Amino acid sequence: MFKSCDYREDNVLMHVAIGKSNIYNIINSSMEQISKKFSKNNNLFSQIMKNINNNETPFWKSLGWCTWNTCYKDVNASKVIQGLEELKNLNIPIEYLLIDDGWQKYSNDDKLERFEPNDEKFPNGVDTIVKKAKKEYNVKYVGLWHTLQGYWKGINPSSQLASHYKLINVNSIDMTLVRSSDVERFYNDYYTYLKSLGVDFVKIDNQATFDKIMEELPVDGNTHCLKAYQKAIWNTAASHFNARTIHSMAHSPNIIFDFIISLSSVGKIPHALFRNSDDFFPDVESSHTKHVYTNCLNNLWSSTLGISPDWDMFQSYHKYGNFHAAARAISGGPIYISDELGKHDPTVLHRLFIGTGEKDDAKILMYDKPALPCERSIFCDPINVNRSLKIFNSSEKYSVIGMFNCTDHIIVDYIRLGDIPNIDSRQKDYGVYMFNNRVVRKLKFLQQDIWALLKPAEFELAWIAPLDIRRSTRKANPSKNIFSNQTISVSAACFGLVNKYNGCLAVNFHGFTSENHGPDSGPIFEANLSARGIVGFFVDVEIDDKQREDVNDFMSIFIDGVRAPVGSVIYEKHYAAPAAGGGLLLVDTKLDNTKDSLDNINIEIHFH
Repeated sequence: MFKSCDYREDNVLMHVAIGKSNIYNIINSSMEQISKKFSKNNNLFSQIMKNINNNETPFWKSLGWCTWNTCYKDVNASKVIQGLEELKNLNIPIEYLLIDDGWQKYSNDDKLERFEPNDEKFPNGVDTIVKKAKKEYNVKYVGLWHTLQGYWKGINPSSQLASHYKLINVNSIDMTLVRSSDVERFYNDYYTYLKSLGVDFVKIDNQATFDKIMEELPVDGNTHCLKAYQKAIWNTAASHFNARTIHSMAHSPNIIFDFIISLSSVGKIPHALFRNSDDFFPDVESSHTKHVYTNCLNNLWSSTLGISPDWDMFQSYHKYGNFHAAARAISGGPIYISDELGKHDPTVLHRLFIGTGEKDDAKILMYDKPALPCERSIFCDPINVNRSLKIFNSSEKYSVIGMFNCTDHIIVDYIRLGDIPNIDSRQKDYGVYMFNNRVVRKLKFLQQDIWALLKPAEFELAWIAPLDIRRSTRKANPSKNIFSNQTISVSAACFGLVNKYNGCLAVNFHGFTSENHGPDSGPIFEANLSARGIVGFFVDVEIDDKQREDVNDFMSIFIDGVRAPVGSVIYEKHYAAPAAGGGLLLVDTKLDNTKDSLDNINIEIHFH
């Protein structure tokens, strides 16, 4: 049941929604109602959608590198190449590169002077960097940064560039803007030039500044000017870059309600990103946990828009590098780094990839939809209370709950299956794998707790999968010391690559597939994965409702049809939490070095 209404108070329009459903359904339904009421650009976005190839994989579905926190405005050609070379030498495949603020030619008062780059920083032009990045470093997409106004204070009125367009002066902040009547031509000229360099996408910054200057713009400006700018960047980015854009500093009601919310009534533009928070500030200690918390909470509404939330860059070697990387991994959004030159943590970065960084295994294991806060974290500030920030996401086969300690002290907290909305309560048994603690649990009801101790800046990822259960009857066989019929129950689930933040997403299929009919008759559990590595399974064997301790004697492991080599299989009962039932089976599928890391692999567990 869901009801909503609008009312005005002090000339402010408010939307109120009440429902018996969970809070996520209420928010989604509210945003649908708001979209219907405020969508004003449906024709514009319908036309834009016709110009976009949505069959193309979004450029951000891989690891990226942004130069901003690497060198700030001191970016130049040699530093870009140095960064790419360092990452290549560490087997960190970068598929998109964003050259941020600092590449343009601008005046001392921060006004753009020309489309061409600063030739002192890029003496051979940006196009040579683009070509080299793509040819020698396997970068697929190169992007350039600019502000909505051209540069921070707009266009230099005394430059040759300014002579081609009509301008507006905003005296209070010393800004010079291209007039609304010329802005689409300005951006068409600009993006035509950038595309000629081989540029594939743009980051458009400083968009909400228009809110500060609305009253100073002339009659043909005002809100009409902002709308003209937004229309110009969407139209020209769609026609030149297939809408591959990062929209930054765009948290303005005028932008969201006049433009972006219209997307939800037309469709989604998967290539466009919406910066979801303030910047990543590496040198501000108190900002890091707040950054993850803010992005997670903002996803409640930004996930309903037609473009994907962007949690911004991070640094792998940072004190909070592992914390940020895990949060980005489950966020469902882009993952890109801004490491300082010579400072990288390959261990953190390799946890993102499906493979090891060798050859062409640049695929990032990512969720397809934005992560959301668990309901118990929505109305509880995890920075100031002794509870973790709980974030969940789901795929077709798996769910994950991330626990992030945002306080400055040790906490002990728990998660439950019930923290995942709409989880299938008809499923009797679930298996859970704890990424950092390397323990497995069997959960039989939604409110059963799993506890974890987290130090400051620590996290835990709980991967959750329904257990497949096979029950059978073993007939009495005195020659094998079986003197009566036995009821055998085997529970199993594959958790994928246990050394990856999202290792469960490497699993293509898992479940019981057949029975052995030979002398060692019993069920066969099969798992197919997209890459090799250390693969984890939950395994529990019960005979007449009593757990079997010697599980190793009860199963044989086969990798691609061949019995697993000695030393490649570990099953230890102490990996399981006390009284949880079952244990963690680890199978190392990389011992055979003749196989490529991205070869599909099939693992069979024969129970007998």
